[in-house]
Amino acid sequence: MVRILRTCESTNDAASECRPGTVILALVQTHGRGRYGRRWYSEYGGLWCSVVLPDMYPPEKRTVAALAAGCAAAMCIKELGVEAVIKWPNDVMIGDRKIAGILTEHTDGKIIVGIGINLNNQAPEDVGAVSYKELTSRHADLLQVLWILLDYLSWILTFGPEDVIEIWKTLSDTPGRRVAIDGIEGIAVDVSSTGALIVDTAHGREEVLAGTLRYL
Repeated sequence: MVRILRTCESTNDAASECRPGTVILALVQTHGRGRYGRRWYSEYGGLWCSVVLPDMYPPEKRTVAALAAGCAAAMCIKELGVEAVIKWPNDVMIGDRKIAGILTEHTDGKIIVGIGINLNNQAPEDVGAVSYKELTSRHADLLQVLWILLDYLSWILTFGPEDVIEIWKTLSDTPGRRVAIDGIEGIAVDVSSTGALIVDTAHGREEVLAGTLRYL
């Protein structure tokens, strides 16, 4: 079931009261948020939605749901004709600018997958964002893009965690890059079965499950 709201504070908050299988789409979010509580600019023209899923992964592999959503968003954007890549864990990038982001939250035995895609909106350059319209000078049909996104998400969720991670690797430019994340620097070499980034550092191999990644 898809519920379309003219405006709401946050689609993830609205979805938290809904049962699995529900999709919340808002034309505007007044208090959209990303990871670590960062503000997500959600003006009219973008695709701001949350999908309610059953909690299908064991606790140690819940990060995989976020990777799966990042894959669905990246494949959706690529189908629109824009070459996008994923920066670990799930930022969808065009060069060094973000076109889509993911926020997953767990509550009452459910996974709330929030997905924001900059489509027809004016993305704020000062936070390193870009929109589909700015890149292509074309207007995207919001509902058509939503169906494409949901089709990819439904497809990727048919796979187990290990297969999701293998799909993620084909869409990401992070493996092989020199990175810094929360005081750790080195070469990103792989992603573990739990979705952790594996980094070869001067002091040995580290696994990082969460953090803010920079390319060096």
